[in-house]
Parts: sequence; structure tokens; C-alpha cells
Amino acid sequence: MKFFILAIYLLCQSASAAPYYRFWRGFKKKDISTQKFHQGLNSIFIPRTIDQGKKKGLLAYLPVLSPKTKSASIPEEVALVVYSNRDDYQTLRKSPAGQVYGKLHWDYFAKGISKSLVPSPLPLVGELVRNHAYDVLSSPKDWQKGYVIYSLKTRRLDTSNTSFQRAFKNYIKFMSSSYGRGKLESLIVLVGETYTIEYQLWKNRPDYFNVRKDPKHIQALKKLSLYLGPYQEHPLPQKIRSISFGQGLNTRF
Repeated sequence: MKFFILAIYLLCQSASAAPYYRFWRGFKKKDISTQKFHQGLNSIFIPRTIDQGKKKGLLAYLPVLSPKTKSASIPEEVALVVYSNRDDYQTLRKSPAGQVYGKLHWDYFAKGISKSLVPSPLPLVGELVRNHAYDVLSSPKDWQKGYVIYSLKTRRLDTSNTSFQRAFKNYIKFMSSSYGRGKLESLIVLVGETYTIEYQLWKNRPDYFNVRKDPKHIQALKKLSLYLGPYQEHPLPQKIRSISFGQGLNTRF
């Protein structure tokens, strides 16, 4: 009984120490050229997000551009933005500079469909909800350290919404129970209408590649591949300051 109480206490402490996430999906405005959109992201949004947020609660910023050729349901830009807490985020957002920065988005992104989600804990029972993000491990780990993998998978045409959501939940539960709080330090996911997105924070690069060779992991991916196919998956490097289509970065500041 004492062990059970201690376990619950430690779990609550860990969850309360988890940072505040914003999971952004941005769709390009139809009347803006692809070139101008790409330039705006690299010359305005990436540097300004860092400059306005560093030392004011911003802990990490991980933007990704989808491949230039994609389906309409997949956003042009995805970003995981990590703050120390919700209050720091609100303070930044409500500041004069933050309000200007927020309005600037609508010069490049389609209003209404471009928005941020706040991840919630992964439900122990029941189905995942589409257009919802989840913090699988509720971990306080530093995203500017370790090895980050971005993965977007698309639903196979012959699968239903329910079946692909159930298969994805089984997969992330496997990842959590098999590698969580050891090799895998944090896992933030999003379920879209026709796709799933994962931001995986690994303790280091060797751990990630060792897991990739694990027969249990290979089998789990094989099961998932019946419902979701690979679309975009790659590490997020830290030594670059701009990104092209099909790339992302883990900013350092």
C-alpha cells in the first residue's frame, strides 16, 4: 500500500513538473506564394519566436516544414513550442510585441484552420480524439538536450478512423511502457484527420538507433504499418538556423 501511494505521489510530482506545450499546425494562405511563405518562416517567425521568448519562459522551439508536394490535409508547418508554464506563455502573448507577432501570422497562414493545441495526458481508457494532442509521458525533460525525432504518418486509404486511432494508441502505449523514462525521455503526439504526428525526445542518438533495431519495436512498427504509412520522419538538427521543405530543426538559444 505504501509503495502504491508513493508511486502515485511521484507520478503527480512528475506531471506537475512537465512544461507547457503549444502544438502548432499552420496552413499557408492560398494567396501567398510558396517562396514568400518559406522566406517568411526563416526570416521572421523562427528568429522572432526565439528572440521574444528566450529568458522569458520559452524552453524549446521545434519547427518543421512539410514536403512541398503534399495533400491538402497536411499543414505546411508544424511546430512544438515549449514554455516553462502557462502563465509565462500568456504574459508573452499579451505583451505589445506578442500581440504584433500573433497578428503577423495571418499575413502568411490561413486563419481558422491554422491553430495551436495544448496536449493533454494520454487517456488510460477509451479512444484517442482526432485533432487533439497528447503528452504521453508528462516528462519535465529538456528538449534542447538529447536527440529529437519528428515523425508524420498518414492513414492508409483502406482503414477507418476508429481503426487507425486505436492502432496508433496501442503503438504509443507500447513506446511508453517499453522505453519511456529511460531511453525515450518525452513523447508528444497529435492525431489529425488523416495523419499522426510524433515529437520523440531520446536520451541520445545511440539509444534511438538501438531501439530501432529492437525486435519488439520492429514488430510494433509492422503492426502500425497496416493502418498508417510513413510520410515524413527525420531527426531535428541543432546546428542549422533555417529550414527547407521536408526539414525541421531543434533551435538552440
